[in-house]
Amino acid sequence: MIRLRPVARTLTVSTPGPPVTDPGIAQLGANECPFGPLPSVEEAVLATLRRRANRYPDVEMVELRSAIADFHGVHLDQVWVGAGSLDLLRAACAATSGPGDEIVVGLPAFSEYPLNVALTGATLRGVPSVEHTFDVAAMADAIGERTTLVTLCNPNNPTGTAVGLDAVGPFLRAVPADRLVLFDEAYREFVDDGALDGGFPDGFSLLAGHPNLVVLRTFSKAYGLANLRVGYAVGDPEVVGAMRRLRVTCVVTDLSQAAALAALAAQDELNARVAEVTAERHRLRVELAGLGWPTPVSHTNFVWLPTGGDAQAIVAACRAVDVLVQAFGPDGVRITVGLPRDNDRFLDVMATRARAR
Repeated sequence: MIRLRPVARTLTVSTPGPPVTDPGIAQLGANECPFGPLPSVEEAVLATLRRRANRYPDVEMVELRSAIADFHGVHLDQVWVGAGSLDLLRAACAATSGPGDEIVVGLPAFSEYPLNVALTGATLRGVPSVEHTFDVAAMADAIGERTTLVTLCNPNNPTGTAVGLDAVGPFLRAVPADRLVLFDEAYREFVDDGALDGGFPDGFSLLAGHPNLVVLRTFSKAYGLANLRVGYAVGDPEVVGAMRRLRVTCVVTDLSQAAALAALAAQDELNARVAEVTAERHRLRVELAGLGWPTPVSHTNFVWLPTGGDAQAIVAACRAVDVLVQAFGPDGVRITVGLPRDNDRFLDVMATRARAR
């Protein structure tokens, strides 16, 4: 038998299945943007394809990193780019943690968090949420001598909830200065600041006071570039430099870099799309509540539906009419905010189930 690490034989990974190409299927299970690329993004990708497809990409990604640095008012050496924020999560875990270490994670969490913890050989120390929201005080209390990394996905996937500045400030002050805090803001563009106590704790406003903080952002969600795999990390140059040294070379293509640059320059169009998504998110929550399915306030492009053990039945009922949603165990279903017609198809399923109660 070939000698493999035990984790390579036993680790369970998600198996989403083949890509959905049938336009008749409502894809509400993967938190994707329902819109195609902006015209300026499409033009940038096609121009780069014609000019650069036979060449290796710019591995230092200087133009894109410079644009991100200017956009957020930080220095170039504070920015690194990866193949989606997942690539940067992997690098942060690898830079800080190994066998014998602990990584603190709020639960429920995006499935890639436990996966990346397991790959380092570290132990995941999960802290349950309270009323679908991270208990950041308990997360701070969970930090021990072996803790090397603390993650805070804000807003969270899969619950869509967010922790306000009034809670995040004390949490960050409670984390020892030599432990890295990973502030995952993949859904930042969808946040309703007014619905949080003290406002939303934008990670970039916290960097100056917390050198142990790294902020992750992505072009996969609001920008609609999930297939092109571009995310970025911003933090102290020492930490970002460590992540950079642990990179996989050439994973962010010139096509992806061109798309991200064009998308970053199209903020007015981005804001208009985000407004459409958040309006539909509000409608979904109101109509679900009217059917007897209350949901927590969402700050993302999806809605979390507590199901009381009925999650798999709801997923099956949706699938029967070509609507794809995602169950997390028996007690919750995550519904991506799609186009109005697709959201209506999901609501029809839930109306039928409500009448059958």
